[in-house]
Amino acid sequence: AMPDSGLVNVSEVVWSGPENRGIYLGSPSIVQCPGGPLLASHDFFGPAIGPNKLARIFSSSDSGATWKLVGQVAPMYWATLFVRDGDAAVYIFGTTNDGNPAPTQIVIARSLDCGATWQPSVLTNSTKSYSTGPTPILHHNGRLWRAFEHNTGPGWGSGYSAVVISAPDTASDLLDPTTWMLSGELAFSAVRPLVPAAWSDPAILSNFGWLESNAVAPAAPGDAGINVVLRVNSLPAANKAALLY
Repeated sequence: AMPDSGLVNVSEVVWSGPENRGIYLGSPSIVQCPGGPLLASHDFFGPAIGPNKLARIFSSSDSGATWKLVGQVAPMYWATLFVRDGDAAVYIFGTTNDGNPAPTQIVIARSLDCGATWQPSVLTNSTKSYSTGPTPILHHNGRLWRAFEHNTGPGWGSGYSAVVISAPDTASDLLDPTTWMLSGELAFSAVRPLVPAAWSDPAILSNFGWLESNAVAPAAPGDAGINVVLRVNSLPAANKAALLY
């Protein structure tokens, strides 16, 4: 884990694009390269961004005071950087695109030179699309866990099923798809009858659902399982979440 630096303000603008061009930065992530500099990543989104998604990688050797662009990885979207004990590599974990065009797959990439070059590996082969956000990778009970949503449809959010992919924390090759295991899925439609009707008014919101799931460790000591927290997209109710365990 990276210690708290006490940083309270943005130290440097690392990228600034022309205004009103339909290009935005998203999916921020940060990690420390084993024995090396800080790395930060982001992707691009917006109406001016095409279907070929990528993440840019920035490096800082002065605890975040200054940054420089050192590399990029594609395909990669909605991604999170992570490292693991005893491994000199840095990894980034996300999806191949945003669902357009479908299908979108789960993808991981590895860098052996602190972010300069990357080797990607697609882990799934679904006829449907996966979705996520730049949510953390959980290290728990000897495994790596990452939560996604499987868009089994119909509808953004409303057609999503929660799913978790995991691998042994000591696996020799995290780029090998056979190392990873997908959990069973839970569709939002299956729990929709349990949600208070007042949370969402179909007259003002057609895509009532869940997304951007997080894998989190359970509160009970010794519990080998995990919990999943998802953002609930609802109106007029706001700031709602779903907890799966």
